[in-house]
Amino acid sequence: MLLTTVQAYPSGVSMIVSAHLRTPVAGDDIGEPISDGRLQLTIELPDGQRLTGTEPLPEYEHPNAQRLRPHQPEDDEWVPEHAVLRRLGGGRSESVLDQEYWLWPLPMSGRLRVSCQWLEQDISLSSHELDAQLFRDAAAQACPVRVERVLGPAFGEQAIAGSP
Repeated sequence: MLLTTVQAYPSGVSMIVSAHLRTPVAGDDIGEPISDGRLQLTIELPDGQRLTGTEPLPEYEHPNAQRLRPHQPEDDEWVPEHAVLRRLGGGRSESVLDQEYWLWPLPMSGRLRVSCQWLEQDISLSSHELDAQLFRDAAAQACPVRVERVLGPAFGEQAIAGSP
């Protein structure tokens, strides 16, 4: 198991966990995160909260999640009342599986413990501590990018320009 990619944003952290598979995985998915024997990632935040990706998602607590009202500008500034670890998409080959996770919001300064196990792959529990301040420092350097797509004269031809 490897934590291969970590990207920090002002709103949270994107992480990719890569596993080198010992045996083939059935189907296209690694299973529900709460299934016995499946890949399990746990993040322990500096304040002691433990996130497994199985907690209720905060958008179900947010009024706009049920589309009870139109999108409001303040929605972009909304943050959950509690930390959230969400399992996102992934990909795999015959021997490697990549699974993306989103940690929201950006963790406070301190030690962040990342634990992982995958019993079906005979991978026992392993934990590592990371300095969450590194994520905060990286996120402080992030700047918004505006992307414009301009179609050219030939069908499908386009130029992409970005600017802060």
